[in-house]
Amino acid sequence: MQPLVSREPKRRRGLGWLVLGMLGMVAITRRRPAPPVALPVRRVGLSRSLEDVVAQMREGVRPHTLVQEADAMVARFAGRAGIFRYETVELIRFSDRSVTFEHLHGPFRRCHEQFDFVPVAGGGHACEHRGTIVMRGGLLGWLLGILVVRGIFDRHVAEHMQASFAAQLDARQRPRGSADPTAGP
Repeated sequence: MQPLVSREPKRRRGLGWLVLGMLGMVAITRRRPAPPVALPVRRVGLSRSLEDVVAQMREGVRPHTLVQEADAMVARFAGRAGIFRYETVELIRFSDRSVTFEHLHGPFRRCHEQFDFVPVAGGGHACEHRGTIVMRGGLLGWLLGILVVRGIFDRHVAEHMQASFAAQLDARQRPRGSADPTAGP
């Protein structure tokens, strides 16, 4: 006759336990938000007055506006950045020296961007972009953000800043191979 309860410890080995362990690790990483991914700081010289640039930004956002107040609005944007399509809803705040974009809904858990208008030598201004993104998906999302998304996001912002704000210099005045219109000869 065999005893009903075995006195030997059960061995918990096998593929099933490995899969359960991996699922537990995924669950642990999904509970914690990923650390923020800092975007590189970009600076572009302005070709027009500060007031004209801020007015241009307001007008550029106006067709996308869902709700508007005096110095803030909520807008919906959609488009492509690299191989990714995106759609976001953002809170945009305007002040005398900056414009901030805070993503309320979209592909990121959080995203905060700030365009500061800073004085430069010679009496003009430059637009300086700073931002952070927090990816969905915990540690794996953070890794994707560092390796892929940060570069695509940075290129997208750089293209937008060059097209919207950059001082339009004659190509002959730029140093050979320089894409930065603020660089001197």
